[in-house]
Amino acid sequence: TPAGGTFSGSAGLIINASTGAVNLTQTPVGTYTVSYTSPGTCSATTTTPLTVLPPQSVALVFNGTDFCKAGGPTPTPTAVPAGGTFSGSVGLLINTSTGAIDLLGTPNGTYTVTYTSTGQCPASATARLTIKGNPPPVYPNVLTPNGDKLNDQLVLKIADVQNYSLQVFNRWGRQVYEGNNATQGWDPGTNSAGMYYYLVQYNDCAGQLRVARNWVEVVK
Repeated sequence: TPAGGTFSGSAGLIINASTGAVNLTQTPVGTYTVSYTSPGTCSATTTTPLTVLPPQSVALVFNGTDFCKAGGPTPTPTAVPAGGTFSGSVGLLINTSTGAIDLLGTPNGTYTVTYTSTGQCPASATARLTIKGNPPPVYPNVLTPNGDKLNDQLVLKIADVQNYSLQVFNRWGRQVYEGNNATQGWDPGTNSAGMYYYLVQYNDCAGQLRVARNWVEVVK
């Protein structure tokens, strides 16, 4: 004060002479002297020190990129420097202090986690992770292959699986079907009515082997 004067700085400081705004991006790290000279015939000058600090180095890493609700490792963040806060994109249930993620409560999907440090020069780092889940398989026990698209085929509704195998046997133990596509199933249209037994095996999204044996009745 009074307003209307001019600003200047010591060598290296990039400062707007009219507003006093300092360009932190272009100004080297260091300590400077800012001068303000008042307007008028009886102008006066006052000074103040100003220190430009280096940007804070922030890092965020998780113990993986894909996490499964069916089991396996829990998302564990490593963030430096400590003491910052966590946040996530829409839908991700995350503890803002620890970065712990609620796998079961978070919908399946890919999310961005942001870690913001504290202090005079806070900065942020991000990491992306994907949450997958295997809903419980639906094991039908009646098939009616009549073309109405209701229970026409034996299709087990499971997702995010690997090494999928479905085998179907008749009551005498003869194999009538074998498939490896989890989105397709057994069409009993050319088989006779009666009881059949099936064996399904797959690795869930956590890599665990799952095996199920069941029976199904074909009604015609």
